[in-house]
Amino acid sequence: MNSRQKHEQAMNFSFKAKQALIEGKFTLSQEMYQNAAQLENEVVELYIDSPDLEPTRSIILRSAVFLNLKAGETEKAKILAMRALLSVNNKEIKEQLNDALELAISLKNQDNNLTSNSFLYLKQLRQHSINYILEPSTPYYGTSVSLKSLRDFSDGYLKSLNTFSEINYRKNISPINGSLGKLSEKLIEPLITQSAYGSFRFSVANDFIKRGDESPEEVEFKSNILHKYHEEIFTNPLTGNDIEIVKTKYTADEVSAIFRPLAKINSYNSKFIIGYYDSESFQKKYIKRIIHEQRKRLITINEISIDEIGELESLVIHKYSTQSGKTLKTTISSEKLTYYEKEIILDQIESAAHNPILLNESIIVEVIFDSNIGFTFSFSDLQIQNTDIKYQRGLQEFQNKVFERILNLLEKSPEKLSDDEIQQNMLIKKIINNPAALLAQ
Repeated sequence: MNSRQKHEQAMNFSFKAKQALIEGKFTLSQEMYQNAAQLENEVVELYIDSPDLEPTRSIILRSAVFLNLKAGETEKAKILAMRALLSVNNKEIKEQLNDALELAISLKNQDNNLTSNSFLYLKQLRQHSINYILEPSTPYYGTSVSLKSLRDFSDGYLKSLNTFSEINYRKNISPINGSLGKLSEKLIEPLITQSAYGSFRFSVANDFIKRGDESPEEVEFKSNILHKYHEEIFTNPLTGNDIEIVKTKYTADEVSAIFRPLAKINSYNSKFIIGYYDSESFQKKYIKRIIHEQRKRLITINEISIDEIGELESLVIHKYSTQSGKTLKTTISSEKLTYYEKEIILDQIESAAHNPILLNESIIVEVIFDSNIGFTFSFSDLQIQNTDIKYQRGLQEFQNKVFERILNLLEKSPEKLSDDEIQQNMLIKKIINNPAALLAQ
């Protein structure tokens, strides 16, 4: 075969590998990607030292790097990317190669001590992984991401994923198996398949091997649910008709349960930014913030009064029987767990020092009650948060902060506004009639 035929054959193997992945045939997919990478590596050798063959040369080099990554040959991908970056001039291809090199270094293989079976399993997991990156919202500590940010991300991600999985399992798998059984926790267990610093890169994949008495439908379900969630929910831009399309598939309560955790970790109050690497181009993309307008369309608000926030009590009780047959109980420990999340709707902003502002559109304020710190009120689109041990006092101070933020933004010259402040100004003009009149108060 000549170089053109080899390249076309490599693309054919790559297409078959992608189809095999969609069908959950991981071993076949791996073989196809390895065949594709091997052929493209042969083509590269004919082009890499021939800069006069541009732009074909750069395209072939990029293709070879990507195919080696998909085949799990991270060391080969790294070497090719470094060689290519020395001579490639195309700006777009150079950016893609830089991202690929960054990923190849992050995913450096360290499997020398694994058994062959474990190695194959991990390699297939990595091949079916989704690659994420967390970056700090502000580089206060450089590119370092805090453990709290990791916890907040994983909490929100898992809550949303588990709800999405439970709903899809109930709708699609339970009827096939002749029951409405609950989704087993073992079916959805995202595994960390790689991690690296800078900021914080990590890859996740779900198990794909039949375990115990799992049915074929359950095996297929768990093999594909993570990618289904990533494509349908997590990376959904929620623009145009995207929200309406989601609402045709799920009830209002289901949409709310799936997106409420994401609205929290993707808000402007979040301390981190979430990115991911596109599975085809390996370009880094960022998850867009969920703004107030989207939140209002996604989240079902069930307002609960402060009096209805109760206490959860965890008890450790020793229960035993006496010789006379009487049952006795002794409480060994008791712990009150007081934590609650809810939303409230504000139709006006009341300030202690100004007249109230009547809003054209109500705003949703998130309230978190934690017994350790009290009540936290937040409105992420204006990046405002207030915590107080007393509910009413905390709410009043929160509204005072909202009022002050509005005045500060209105007093700023347009040319001095940051990108975030421009977005905040647009929101203010939308929810308040004649905001400029507030300056006269």
